[in-house]
Amino acid sequence: MKYFYPSSDSNLQKKTRRHCCLFTFQKSSQFIFIKAVKIILFEMPKLYFLIFCIITWFCNNFNIVYSQENKSTYTLKEVVKEALLNNTTILRKKEAINESLYKKKQAKAGFLPSFETSYQYRRLGGVEKILTGSITGDVIETETASRDNFYWTTEISQPLFAGFAISSAYKSAKLEVAQRNAELTLEKLDLVLEVKKKYYDILIADKAQEIAKEEITYFEKLLESAQHYFESGYKTINDVLIAKIDLANSQRSFLKAQTKSRSVRAGMNYLLSKSVDSPVNISDALEYAPDSNTYKDAEAVALTIRPEIKLLNISYNNLNYQETIARSQSFPKVNLVYNYVKQGDTCDVSGSAFHDSESWNAYVDLSWKFWDWQKARNSILEIRSLKKQLIQQQKEVENKIRLEVKKAILTLAESEKNIPIAAEAIIQATENQRICRERYNERLATSVELVDAQKYLSRARIHYFNAIYDYKLAEASLIRAMGRIY
Repeated sequence: MKYFYPSSDSNLQKKTRRHCCLFTFQKSSQFIFIKAVKIILFEMPKLYFLIFCIITWFCNNFNIVYSQENKSTYTLKEVVKEALLNNTTILRKKEAINESLYKKKQAKAGFLPSFETSYQYRRLGGVEKILTGSITGDVIETETASRDNFYWTTEISQPLFAGFAISSAYKSAKLEVAQRNAELTLEKLDLVLEVKKKYYDILIADKAQEIAKEEITYFEKLLESAQHYFESGYKTINDVLIAKIDLANSQRSFLKAQTKSRSVRAGMNYLLSKSVDSPVNISDALEYAPDSNTYKDAEAVALTIRPEIKLLNISYNNLNYQETIARSQSFPKVNLVYNYVKQGDTCDVSGSAFHDSESWNAYVDLSWKFWDWQKARNSILEIRSLKKQLIQQQKEVENKIRLEVKKAILTLAESEKNIPIAAEAIIQATENQRICRERYNERLATSVELVDAQKYLSRARIHYFNAIYDYKLAEASLIRAMGRIY
């Protein structure tokens, strides 16, 4: 049967298809819209959060690197902190602590059982045979072993007694960890003192450079004044020549101070484990406060916390453990051993006519070296001699610490007294320069007197700054002598 649709019906079909396509498009659009909303509401925040974390991490690390490389001015504490973080000697000492921790774990393993396995193949060149007779009277040859032999052995060994050598070795390894920490503290003390010396050397060099630059300006003006007076007929050519000589000397002093400043900055960069050409800008430290430490208090603190004393105590205790280890050679050693064996004439060790498939045995092993021609005894005497040496060395180190503290206290007191003296000298030198300048303007003083007045003022200023920084350095030396970082 065939159906014929009129043209109106064909138009209806087209409209229907268009409506269906439109409906499908609307459904697809709704689905895409809902999917997009879900992504925006649920997925995009996670993505944004991840991007935000990455950007934040990058910015923080960039700021840290940028601030470390381009920091404008360092304080003393900041320089010390950076040195303790980046100095290669400190990093090496920290790695030595990790080394001692690994040794400690090795010594601890001596308490635990050891496991060992081995696989062996053995081929016999000849095999013995047994001749036997049968009922019929024939002679039968029977082999007594297999030519190919395979063995797989597993052994477990547990030490039961070793003359206290294992426990002493473990305690000695623990002391080595403490020794490495004390060595790290000692290295930190030395590094901090070196950093402080370089810090104040930089300040002294900068002040000398600043004063030399001011002298150049002063002598340039003096040269202009001398030339003016010479041209006016009030001064001779000698005054002009002297002014030129003094200007040249001040320029040479400036170059010397500039070289010193660069040199000590390179030394500071070396301590910071940075390039020697890296810029080092530090803040001034002219403020000071009188120190209240007395010799008795400083001595008591130094003898208590100085790492040198701790190192000697650790070495003495370690020798006690070494003596125990040496004495353990005279004691018997007891081990518990368990063996498990699989054997056969093929590589799968599944047994044979001449081998049991598997077997095991356990036994206690006792060994005793009861005579070694006094080797152990002499080793013990050697360690006791080292202990006596340590006792004398400890007395020597304690006296040396007392001497360092005494010198630091005396130097600190001297530096403190020099500060007001140097400050008064600046006042006097300034007044002397003012008077000489007025007398020179009145043509009552020569240029030599004016130059000398300026030199006295520059020298007084340098002595004042040196007195301040010497006091700071003496204070740092006392802190080091007491065994403290700050």
